[in-house]
Amino acid sequence: RLLGRLLAQSLSDSRLFDLPLSPVLLHFLSSPSPFPCVSTSAHLSLLHQLDPHLFTSLHNLSLTPEEDFLHLETSFTLPGEESFELLQGGSRKQVTKHNVKQFIQVEFYALFENSK
Repeated sequence: RLLGRLLAQSLSDSRLFDLPLSPVLLHFLSSPSPFPCVSTSAHLSLLHQLDPHLFTSLHNLSLTPEEDFLHLETSFTLPGEESFELLQGGSRKQVTKHNVKQFIQVEFYALFENSK
């Protein structure tokens, strides 16, 4: 609300001012529905700007060879919070090379949409 008033006042006074906004925030402001049609690479790009450590972890997971997933024992739960299932029955669903993109997408959605 304050931002709206500030922008309205600056427009009516014909003034310009710098307003540095996060690229992630700009993405969400400019997109009517940022989640359903966003690709995995777009998810990772936004995540890189917001949380570089989590980006690195998920990016490395997406590059993991298929045989290494057997040793990871990673399920569809929020990392660090095993009781938070990313999907219904997520604690019983293992992340594999075939569903790693789905894992990244639902984790991204859980972090951004469910953290409102």
